Amino acid sequence: MAAVVFVGMDLGEDAKKVNQAFVDTVAASLAVVRFPVPGLAFWKGLKGRAFLIDFFSEMIEEKRSSDDTDMFTQFCRSTNDEGQYYSDEDIVDHVIFLMMAAHDTTTSAISTMVYALGKHPEWQSKLRQECDDLFKETGKDHLDFNDQDKLELVEWTFKEALRLYTPVASIPRRAIRSFEFEGYKIPANTSVSISPSFTHYMPEIWTNPYEFEPDRFSPQRAEDKKHAFAWVPFNKGAHMCIGLHFAYMQVKAFMYQFLRQYEYTLPENYKLDMIQVPIPKPRDRLPLSLKSRAA
Repeated sequence: MAAVVFVGMDLGEDAKKVNQAFVDTVAASLAVVRFPVPGLAFWKGLKGRAFLIDFFSEMIEEKRSSDDTDMFTQFCRSTNDEGQYYSDEDIVDHVIFLMMAAHDTTTSAISTMVYALGKHPEWQSKLRQECDDLFKETGKDHLDFNDQDKLELVEWTFKEALRLYTPVASIPRRAIRSFEFEGYKIPANTSVSISPSFTHYMPEIWTNPYEFEPDRFSPQRAEDKKHAFAWVPFNKGAHMCIGLHFAYMQVKAFMYQFLRQYEYTLPENYKLDMIQVPIPKPRDRLPLSLKSRAA
């Protein structure tokens, strides 16, 4: 989906290669051994990034002269204050970062959302009914942009999945001035790390914080409104993730199709085991038993 929206192409046969390159590149960012030892994460990440650089660099000239309207094309056509095109290196860096931001985090969010609905079938039924009702109202097999807000329960559940299983475990920041927090003096320019998961389980903010309760995001409960920084999977403030709204659209479009086409269950007594870094995901790739509703 990110490739179609941002690069204007169906990856086709290249999809698996590009996907693996992104996975390896992200994993390398947290590698313990930061030296290209063959077979280790950092080495794989360098190879993955090299592949992505070559893959996108080859498209720049074609994109620059095309009539495409995707963001990659816009990057290729953009000029600086002197009226010159940006360098190929700058363009590729932007595309890689954009694709990375729209790739792993959304995959993680959808995985945990699907898991939560498998564990709580009553909510799976509620969301499926909401999607069915919208289909009956519009008669459209796809989710239109103007109908996104009608999937209210889907949005609550998405937010609850992000609260319980935050895709970004830590947000690195820098103190721009000295301050004191909980009795600790933090000097200016100190590296600090924000933990969304800690915030998302604070009992001062969330009722039954360890329970799956999507309606905590309803207008009646609105627990995420108790504090400006209560719900921070996308961060908050000046550095809030620019992909927030795209993520909402991706997830709603996916769930609109998935829930209308399938009913599903988790294995009996299933326990979720998450790999936490670089991006949280089920260690066993989340086994599901799917039943087609068309059958």
